Amino acid sequence: MKILLFISLFSVAFAQRLVPFNQLKGGNEQDRLPGTVPYGIYVSAHTDATSVLMKIFVVSNGTLKSLADLRNSKTTKQPGELAVYTITDKNAYVTTSLPSSTLQRLTGVMFISSTKQLNDKNFHVFDISGHFTIPPQSQGQLTYLFLNTNYGTNPYRSSIISEWKQDQNTSAFIYPGVPTDAAEGHNRQIFSNPVQSVNNFSPFIANVEKFSLSLGAFYMKTQGSPGFRVEPGYWSIDGMTTSALNTTGFYMKANGQPDSLVKVHIKRDGVKGTCGVNMLGSLPTGKKVTIGVYDGTYQFEETTPANPFLQSWSVQYIGENFQFSSDCEKPGEYYVQYFVSRG
Repeated sequence: MKILLFISLFSVAFAQRLVPFNQLKGGNEQDRLPGTVPYGIYVSAHTDATSVLMKIFVVSNGTLKSLADLRNSKTTKQPGELAVYTITDKNAYVTTSLPSSTLQRLTGVMFISSTKQLNDKNFHVFDISGHFTIPPQSQGQLTYLFLNTNYGTNPYRSSIISEWKQDQNTSAFIYPGVPTDAAEGHNRQIFSNPVQSVNNFSPFIANVEKFSLSLGAFYMKTQGSPGFRVEPGYWSIDGMTTSALNTTGFYMKANGQPDSLVKVHIKRDGVKGTCGVNMLGSLPTGKKVTIGVYDGTYQFEETTPANPFLQSWSVQYIGENFQFSSDCEKPGEYYVQYFVSRG
């Protein structure tokens, strides 16, 4: 099975920091690590056999560390959190006696951090090979990077986020790919709370619906932090009804996933309010996404290309349902955050 390192258009600049094992060279060649010392490395390789990873080594300052050891290296503070392996040797490399044909079947990845990330006590990397819970934090600027190399989910490398608990004085932004030291581009997040809208409507919404992301790597930047549960798997929102009168949720159409019409029913009580969406993505040329809110014969609907920056709209009523679809079949991906604000 060959890893598909399609993180999206938004993170091309990040790709040099995430090294897929199937690009490593075998036959005792030395693959120089591309980091600038000192830096940290983290390994996620859920599907790869331990017997193979035990024969692939990171060599630094004359010390050999197998990829199997790095995959199993976790912190004692938080379940699921990977322990950093620090590299201070500018000539560090990866080597193995295995043939390249064996390496090409691997699906694991190695994340190489920057020096700044290595020294940041609020930078954390998690491997989504099992379930774990991130506790809420009342303060501090935190970065959580999540790596998923689980090919047993459908779509591949899918993660479920649930049990979201967040204080209104905190904020959280989710991005595809891996973080760099540079600031994120304006309106490039795929999810946020408070909801960030280009229409100057940015409500904090306490209730966040259970949702899935199908990405090999994604990260969250926070001020303070919500608490939430993470686990491998896919949660379909098609046909669901939102669980609260004020709520926000998320839908992602993954690259390679067959597209279909997704409908989310809205819990409502007749009180006026606002509902809307944020959308961004990357689709083949000429393909478009259709998103709308519907209520009997009334509807507001937009059909537009998916761009790598936020596109937003909202309406001053609460409809019966949201609907999301595109005409791109399998290629391409797009992300939708929907929200309902009553009153």
